[in-house]
Amino acid sequence: MLVEMKSPAFMDHGQERHLTTFHGGLNVVLGEEDGAMSIGKSSSLLAIDFAFGGDTYIKSDGVRHEGHHTVFFAFEFKGVRHYFARNTSDGDTVFFCDKDYNLTGVKYTKEEFISWLRNQYGMEYEGVSFRTVLSSFFRIYGKGNTDELNPLKGIPGQNMEKSIATILTVFNRYGDIQEFRDSVTEHSKRLEAFRDARKYQFISDLVGGQKKYEENLAAIRDLELQLATLMEEAEQGHSEEEIELNKQKAALTSEKLNTENAIHTSLQRKSQAPNRTCCKKIWQKGEEKKCSTNKPTQSAGLKREKGSDVRGMLSGWREWDLLTGECPARQNNLAA
Repeated sequence: MLVEMKSPAFMDHGQERHLTTFHGGLNVVLGEEDGAMSIGKSSSLLAIDFAFGGDTYIKSDGVRHEGHHTVFFAFEFKGVRHYFARNTSDGDTVFFCDKDYNLTGVKYTKEEFISWLRNQYGMEYEGVSFRTVLSSFFRIYGKGNTDELNPLKGIPGQNMEKSIATILTVFNRYGDIQEFRDSVTEHSKRLEAFRDARKYQFISDLVGGQKKYEENLAAIRDLELQLATLMEEAEQGHSEEEIELNKQKAALTSEKLNTENAIHTSLQRKSQAPNRTCCKKIWQKGEEKKCSTNKPTQSAGLKREKGSDVRGMLSGWREWDLLTGECPARQNNLAA
């Protein structure tokens, strides 16, 4: 624990104040009754924080009024006293002293000194630094952590979640919620990554993407057709001939569905491509032929016959009209 402290800047009626000592339990800093030392109490508490590796004291009123100076202090652990000195003009260095506060030439960096203190106090908390823990309990005017409306916030700018986590860690209760907090943190990161991916269009707004969406639609329609077929079979009877006919009908219906899905996909690609020239490929008896804005005629190589050939021709015209969006009345004319 911190057992004593002094500095040439600590004055009492124009004279350097004698060595200030501390004891276990409650220590009280009192100002004079006439109020002449109205700023001395806060400066004294900030000087104590300075002895623990804090930096707020360097910018305090005491340093501005008195100028840079050295603070001498001693810690005692397991019956052994350790003497140090730290100057406000070089706050990143802590010097070793003998018992009379003469510098020995040995020194610590501020980080090394704080690490030494952490080990001596046995305050090695995972995820929380030694200074964070101390700052939460040094509530001094000038440190910016005296908000009476948010008493659990020990560090300026720290959110309530981190402030509560620090307190739980000090009282060895953080382990009770760590698993749940880590899970929340991980899922929050995943959600943020997913939102960023959608924001920058790395993935579609649709869950699984447009392709997955269309596959799901096709699967739904296929299942609906199978259900309708089964219901129709149940109504019409179960003779082998009827069952075979219904199977053929279901197969033709499924083929129709696949063709419509292919046409729908082609139309989507066409609508998403700006300034695309109207040029589609039509398959006619295994031969690929190109067209610009001209429409296929009866001399395009298709042999038209009655019955199924006529229906095939109508289907071909229907695909062309769906792809180009022109001549919607062609099927009616041919059917007539």
